[in-house]
Amino acid sequence: MSEKKNISPPESAVGRRDFMKFMGTAALGAGASGVPGAAEAAAPSLPSSFPKVKEITLPITHPDALAVTAEDHLLAGGENLVLHLDRNGAELARYPIDGRVFALLSLGNTLLLGFRHGVVHFDPATEKQDRWEGFNERSCVTAVTKDENHIFVADAGNRVVLRYDLQGRLINRIGDNKDDGTPGFIVPSPYFGISMDPLGMLWVINPGRHGVESFRPDGSPVSTWYKAGASLDAFCGCCNPIHIAWRSDHSLVTVEKGLNRVKVYAPDFSIRGLVQGPLEITGLPVNLSPREAPPLTGLAVDSQDRIMVLNARDRSISIYEEKNA
Repeated sequence: MSEKKNISPPESAVGRRDFMKFMGTAALGAGASGVPGAAEAAAPSLPSSFPKVKEITLPITHPDALAVTAEDHLLAGGENLVLHLDRNGAELARYPIDGRVFALLSLGNTLLLGFRHGVVHFDPATEKQDRWEGFNERSCVTAVTKDENHIFVADAGNRVVLRYDLQGRLINRIGDNKDDGTPGFIVPSPYFGISMDPLGMLWVINPGRHGVESFRPDGSPVSTWYKAGASLDAFCGCCNPIHIAWRSDHSLVTVEKGLNRVKVYAPDFSIRGLVQGPLEITGLPVNLSPREAPPLTGLAVDSQDRIMVLNARDRSISIYEEKNA
């Protein structure tokens, strides 16, 4: 796959009033949620469906972090605990942690834990913890990812992505405000996802622009894709999406808050399928309460391209597999 160039210019954001206006449309993804006739009336025929094949209940308070290992094992973190599960959800190990984990990354035999104000390299065998530099009182760690030579940490509080070497030495910051004074990443809330694509490009959510941006590992920009709107293939509300993950076929999985949807986009950013709609996730068509945290707090894809979604409200991991139409 070649580098994705700009697909479309930014569209105007969809506010709360417009959002409610479109409540009965394809924005709900109602067809996947069992509303009779909604799919035919509201959503186009989609190339793929993503049935749920497994649900794993978690004994974790405030589950906020989800990751997969090289062996397709699952890692789930939350309040004072990280769980290591096999691919079917059987518990292999548990690691008591002092604090609430918001991001997780497997580094072979060790883990990188993202706390609210920084990251810690954790060795389960020795319980040794090393805190990395580069954070301050404004920091709000929301996601971590890696390539062969670097580790990237998303800091929503400072609206940057920090690049480290594998030993934890800070190399540079991606997304600092531009020289002309225009903002880099617009991050109105503490939801700021990142993911590496199969070609080694770093993709960063720009939630205030309703889309994603790609960078080379050194932080030089490559492309952008924004799509604000209330249709199924767009992102609405103040700031979406909140999580992303790439699959091996170059399709992109996204998670939204407010409308609470999980979707899959084809490599050309056309909509491929709806994994979960809002009624399936919460039993409600939409959640607009600013005081209520989004129910979907984690997203991961394993080597078989199964999609894993962490639901903090249900304290569960749902696993989905693609089925072509």
